[in-house]
Amino acid sequence: MKIPRMQSNNLQYMKFLFIGGSGRSGTSFVADRLSNHQQISSLKNIELKIIYELGGLFDLREILTKSYSPNRAQIALYHLQEIQKKLASDIYAQSNQTISEESVHQCFVDFYEKLYINNHPVSLSCKKFNAAAKSLLENLASLSSKNGSDFFLEKTPHVLLNPIFLKEITRNLRCIHIVRDPRAVAISILSQNWGPDNLESSVTWVKSYLDAWITKKKIYRKKNIPLICMQIEDICKNTAYFSKKSQDFIGVEDCGDLFADPDESSLYLWKKKTNKAQLNMLDQYFNAYSNLFR
Repeated sequence: MKIPRMQSNNLQYMKFLFIGGSGRSGTSFVADRLSNHQQISSLKNIELKIIYELGGLFDLREILTKSYSPNRAQIALYHLQEIQKKLASDIYAQSNQTISEESVHQCFVDFYEKLYINNHPVSLSCKKFNAAAKSLLENLASLSSKNGSDFFLEKTPHVLLNPIFLKEITRNLRCIHIVRDPRAVAISILSQNWGPDNLESSVTWVKSYLDAWITKKKIYRKKNIPLICMQIEDICKNTAYFSKKSQDFIGVEDCGDLFADPDESSLYLWKKKTNKAQLNMLDQYFNAYSNLFR
């Protein structure tokens, strides 16, 4: 099956917009609203999870280029193939069957062909792997093409924690990092099946992400990787300002207030789930991170 190509651009000039954050920080809202812009395409409500998630492209590159063995390579590819199956199923379901599972599969087939010799994964240079990964991302992006689109938007919360890898596997990128009051994040992830099951562990989880982000943020500046940071509470209070700021940063036409009419009340529901003692504890733990939210 032939893979449909982006209608407005040659894939050589594909631009990528990555949106990330801690999780439960507002990335889904921002991604959903920005993807309504005519110049920005996305796989709606889909997180690719193939870049920096466990078993994704970053882990596969480490094994094929730095710590290769035939067995490790096969296991690493098995993990990526499991992510691939889930991704194909999710895309097919969310796209109302306009994107076939076969077309997603073909994107990966083309990728695997660049990693194999005689049906076996081989050791590669970083340059060759990065070229193959670029092609995979561009082919997946092509599935979401719409007339006039210049950017493909990908939102997986922790993807921004590896800026150098993102730069190496894309030709042109912009990054948006979304933060939320860390007290709200700590309370919110308690209700998630992937999160901690007690407040102390939840606080540690959030702090570990923030510590990692503080370190990684410096790399964006050092490597001249375009980055903008915004707080979701600020976005919801001044939607027009942050909509314009986002569109200016991305480099697309100003199409008005993309963030209009948010459900701002949902941002503060966490307070109703928190007693005074818990709130004091949260204030104490997160006071050191106040500079992130100014």
